[in-house]
Amino acid sequence: MRSIRRRARTVIWALFLATAFVATHLPPPALRLPPDLSDKLLHVAGFSALGIMTIWRMGDVPRGITIRVLALSFVGLVAYGIFDEATQPYFGRTFDLLDWAADIGGAAVGTAIAAGCYRCLPRTEESSRLG
Repeated sequence: MRSIRRRARTVIWALFLATAFVATHLPPPALRLPPDLSDKLLHVAGFSALGIMTIWRMGDVPRGITIRVLALSFVGLVAYGIFDEATQPYFGRTFDLLDWAADIGGAAVGTAIAAGCYRCLPRTEESSRLG
């Protein structure tokens, strides 16, 4: 049962990541964002969601969410963010280091939110959760 749940989490996470990748690689929309909606805010929100989904995906591993899992997940999201930015020019979009900085901020927010949620979960003997 646990491996089925783990595979289901992986499939959902992979679909979420693939959807995010496609969304950031579509040609830029002809319509501009409303002036009160920042492009950077969208990056923070998107990577916050990716951070939450990534930690959720890892929540079913036997050792649970450890500091190492958090750190590796965050580093993976940072690496994905630069990959995402670097490949966008091939699809008519622009590479922007400030977008990547917003991605990093969002990844930090998302992983922190998810870590906080997991920290509040009841502890069991078979899993070691943050601390």
